[in-house]
Amino acid sequence: MVAIQPESNTGAVETGIVSKVGNNLKKILVFGSFAGMGLFATGCATGYVETEPAYVEYSRPAQPSQQHVWVGDNYQYNRHSRVYVQRNGYWSKPNRNKTYTQGHWQTGPNGHYWVNGRWDNR
Repeated sequence: MVAIQPESNTGAVETGIVSKVGNNLKKILVFGSFAGMGLFATGCATGYVETEPAYVEYSRPAQPSQQHVWVGDNYQYNRHSRVYVQRNGYWSKPNRNKTYTQGHWQTGPNGHYWVNGRWDNR
């Protein structure tokens, strides 16, 4: 004689919970992705100022070798205070076939903004 076991409803309940958690998790991931993209986009946006900040002169350290090039001072825009902060330059040994183009101030319709220096192929 074979005994027949009644089906359990716990499988249906667990599936419903998993489904609800899965749907909420999807919503959280989508919202988090959009929030992250918004933070990334605002972090990369150009900051405009009415006047360029005054350059602060400092002594440059000695060149470590003839192969090293000076990666000039840089300015970083602070979104909270809405000002540029000067960052000191440094010596760097370039990768083969690369040259460094110094950063510079640019003037646009909204004011002045800093264009970062960059490494270019020769």
